[in-house]
This record gives sequence, C-alpha cells and structure tokens, in this order.
Amino acid sequence: MYVDQCEVFQVTKDFLWAVSEAKLYDLFAQLRGADLLYACIAKLERIPLVTHDKGFERYASELKLINPCEL
Repeated sequence: MYVDQCEVFQVTKDFLWAVSEAKLYDLFAQLRGADLLYACIAKLERIPLVTHDKGFERYASELKLINPCEL
C-alpha cells in the first residue's frame, strides 16, 4: 500500500531517552504497546493524536486528541 503525504518516525535511542527523561512511561501508565508509542510520539513531537480509541480520553489534558467521527 502506498500512502501519500506520510512520514516515517524513527524510534531511536535518543527518542527512548527523551521518553524516559520526560517520565512518559509513568504518565501513560495505562497504555501498552503501540498505544503507548503513539502517545509518547504525540507528546514529545507536540502533534495531535488522531484516534477513535476511547482509552486515550483519560489523557486529554496531556495530548491533543482528534476523533475523526466528531469532526
């Protein structure tokens, strides 16, 4: 599948260090796997997180959440 206008995010040691330094593992303690990764990227990069997943609502004060169904 080819997706135009996308960006690949590299999960590097520097990124993981920044996540640790910002204590994002503690902040997003209820998230696991890809959800945790997406939340950390959105927080550190200061970008909105587009999701239908209600599990992120508890982090609405920490992340800018966009639910496409509500637009």
